[in-house]
Amino acid sequence: MAIKLNYQLNIIKNSTASFIFLHGLGGNLKAWRPIVNELSQLAYTTISFDLPGHGDSPNTFSLSDYTQTSIVHQVHQVVAKHKLTNPILVGHCYGGFSALTYTHLYPKDVKRLVLISTTYKLLTPKHSLNSRFIKMVILSLLKNLAPSRQQTYIRDWDLLRLFREIIKTTPSGYFLSVLGALSFNATRYLANISCPTHVIHGVGDSVIPYTLAKELAQKIPKSSLTLVPQANHIIVINQPQTIAKLLSKVGQSIKQAGK
Repeated sequence: MAIKLNYQLNIIKNSTASFIFLHGLGGNLKAWRPIVNELSQLAYTTISFDLPGHGDSPNTFSLSDYTQTSIVHQVHQVVAKHKLTNPILVGHCYGGFSALTYTHLYPKDVKRLVLISTTYKLLTPKHSLNSRFIKMVILSLLKNLAPSRQQTYIRDWDLLRLFREIIKTTPSGYFLSVLGALSFNATRYLANISCPTHVIHGVGDSVIPYTLAKELAQKIPKSSLTLVPQANHIIVINQPQTIAKLLSKVGQSIKQAGK
């Protein structure tokens, strides 16, 4: 049974495009706020989601609610209800899995696809990505709960912030999200993605190596790759202005195409 996702919608009258934001594992829609603020000032409509088991969205004990297909159906129901203009789908890491799945299942409902710090499959022995993913989960649980100094730069493996977000929902939702993601593999349909796609990745990403971003861009027909120097996996939080600038260019591409 589908659950009701929490989301924040900011409709701008006469907007030429709408950005749909899907956050990463352990995060929530608040991660996008600085970027959303920038885009709103540029007259773009935005909608940000809390994925199942994250933020203020409910968590269930059913693994079926955490599969990519289920998540995408839940997001699509909300997006379709609001009839957004020229949807630009943006996914970071775990949210990128959902963005790829969404584009596969609803190709006519995505004008542009933006994939940030993500990959097209987790079972990649060549890069040992699955072990990295599992390591990320284990480290998040081993982190102590003592207060720490406010950080201006989030390190890839400093997951205290993510741990706090997990506690806000419950560890069960987090683990079910992990289990639902481990089998993710978009290899078979990448070549069928027909919308212009923008792959953005930090050169210093130690969670998902940027070599995988290169592979991802090569496998999607109408794709471009932007590698951001001195950026890690948490680029959305560490460099929101950079991401907002890149996304504004994506929005401008729709204006220029007259679509």
